Amino acid sequence: MASAEEPPSRGWVLWWAYLLLIFGLSSTLLGTSAVAIVHGHLDGSAGAFVLLAVFLVLSELRPVMASGSYDPDGVSVSTAFVFAIMLIWGPAPAIVLQFVAISSRELLMRKQWWRVFFNAGQYAICLGAAAFVLNIFGLQPAMRHPHLFTAGSSVAFVAAAVVYHLANLLLVGFILSIRKGSTVWAEITDEFWYYTSTTMAVIALSPVLAVVAMHSWQMIPLLLLPLFLVYKTASISLEREQQALHDALTGLANRKLLLASTSDVLDDLQLNDGRVALILLDLDRFKDINDTLGHPVGDRVLQVVASRIKEAVRPGDLVARLGGDEFAVLLRGLHDDATVNEVAERIRAWLHEPISLDGTLVDLDASLGIALFPDHGDDFDQLHRSADVAMYVAKASGGGVAVYDADKDTNSLARLGLLGELRQAVDSGALGLYYQPKISLATGEVVGVEALVRWQHPTLGLVMPDDFIPLAELSGLMPRVTDSLIDQAHAQSAAWDADGLRLVVAVNVSVRDLLDHGFAERVSAALARHAIDPAGLILEITERRLLADFERGAKVLAELVASGVHISLDDFGTGYSSLTLLKQLPVCELKIDQSFVSRIGESEADATIVGSIVELAHALDLTVVAEGVETIDVLERLEALGCDQAQGWLVGLPMNAETASGWIAQHQPDATRFAVPRQDARLRVGAATATTRATTAAAITTAAAARARTRP
Repeated sequence: MASAEEPPSRGWVLWWAYLLLIFGLSSTLLGTSAVAIVHGHLDGSAGAFVLLAVFLVLSELRPVMASGSYDPDGVSVSTAFVFAIMLIWGPAPAIVLQFVAISSRELLMRKQWWRVFFNAGQYAICLGAAAFVLNIFGLQPAMRHPHLFTAGSSVAFVAAAVVYHLANLLLVGFILSIRKGSTVWAEITDEFWYYTSTTMAVIALSPVLAVVAMHSWQMIPLLLLPLFLVYKTASISLEREQQALHDALTGLANRKLLLASTSDVLDDLQLNDGRVALILLDLDRFKDINDTLGHPVGDRVLQVVASRIKEAVRPGDLVARLGGDEFAVLLRGLHDDATVNEVAERIRAWLHEPISLDGTLVDLDASLGIALFPDHGDDFDQLHRSADVAMYVAKASGGGVAVYDADKDTNSLARLGLLGELRQAVDSGALGLYYQPKISLATGEVVGVEALVRWQHPTLGLVMPDDFIPLAELSGLMPRVTDSLIDQAHAQSAAWDADGLRLVVAVNVSVRDLLDHGFAERVSAALARHAIDPAGLILEITERRLLADFERGAKVLAELVASGVHISLDDFGTGYSSLTLLKQLPVCELKIDQSFVSRIGESEADATIVGSIVELAHALDLTVVAEGVETIDVLERLEALGCDQAQGWLVGLPMNAETASGWIAQHQPDATRFAVPRQDARLRVGAATATTRATTAAAITTAAAARARTRP
């Protein structure tokens, strides 16, 4: 059975009293056995005794470490040699030799002195109990009178083996119960069949050893071959387990071992007070290292990082690599939370030191998230999730280290519940589209609409996209949402076509959609299904999101344009690579972000920016749409700057399909054709009379004033 554990924080008086009892009993047995050895001598069997004694010590020093073992110390084959010596020459040499062998092993493993004497002493007591049983059955072997083991001795042997094993379970189970605060029975029955099967299997070899030793002891070395095969098989099994539980690149524990270790620690702490911390660590900008220096250099960096983390943590802490550039540290035996922060800061400081690889200095930094048991979770999954949330908070804030804070957890239970309802909403069609009109500043006519998704929630009412689209993107639900919205937009466009309203419908597209190579095919299939002209669809993309994977997104956009669909660049001016994108992307329209548009009536700088964007777009033959138009002054300034189209509360609020249809019919003087590319749009402007423009603008102004008084 597993040996004694660390001293308890409570009940230490009983702990030490029990240890003193074990020390006293085992010392008495050892003293008596030593005296018996001194006064006795071997009678013609010295060779057999020496061989068995040597094998006893060697097998104790080299236990069998099998995969999946419940005992971290392994299974010792020495018990077979101990019992064989006791069956032939009595308990005295067996007790002394086993004590010496176990003590030597424990000392070599650098265990505490009290553990050395307890583990060796309790086995001496178990052998004493087994010898007592043999004596009851009339077997009293001694060094002067070796016993020849026969079939008649089998009953006594089995009884002695059972008592030996039960005594071991009882002695160790009692000290474990003191430490854990559990019952002795619970500790005895814990993994009872594992310890019983392994112990009895080893002891069963002792009669064979005893018979061979007394009849032809020179044959004993032949037993080395099967023992070697046992060790080799166990070694191969252990090596495979090591490979299954460790990361091949760094040699650290992997996710499977981290999960098992955390679960074991938490199970133990269910019965005892204590704290555990899980730290998740993610390297910042590691992708840049791989892309710039290559994956072989990236692998070497990960190996250095693994080594530095191991040096920064405390002895006994478990360091694991979860994959890529993500690592984890399990901190056990915490007495205060300050220790966790000290370890985390030490890890970050070690990683901040530049790494020199073939003359190239690589700068690293890391973001660390901390979750504590039981504050932030009572199992591995909860702790891992909390630490993951904290890590991304640390990365976003730039602070480097963050402890889980429920107030900063955007994936709270409420949001997770909302995600489950969102899945049902997609399936049931509860996500609907509202349409906001866009007008031509040259003619005043409605040239298109932007389709805006809304969720009519049964209890929350109308839920805006900012509250559920991020959930859909993170959960992988976004493709289904987009497909549903495009299908609704096409159906409405077909209905407007049937009513003689020829409008371009714009639909916002997520970056998740652009990274899906099958997206263009799904859009084309929807167009064909509703018999819609591809020119009647504009897909709006946001440049900031597109930069996440530009090459892949650009390829999908090219496929969409090839099918006849138009592309609009939304929120233009708020990103970092606008000019580069304009050169490389097949867009036909720019939408100026409302943060610029809303201030052009009061800020000359914003007016200059908008005017520059309009001139740039026109030079590239692109249509310009101004978002967020809310006042007459802004509308007039946009027209003066040469902007093509306007959209906003002044023009029209987002409306459901029925309301939008009526509104568009009233404000559409010429709805017989699509709004065409800019070059043709200029011809339409020239054909429009001043009277038509003035009349239409006046109608828009009157309607806008009424909406401005009633808008939410």
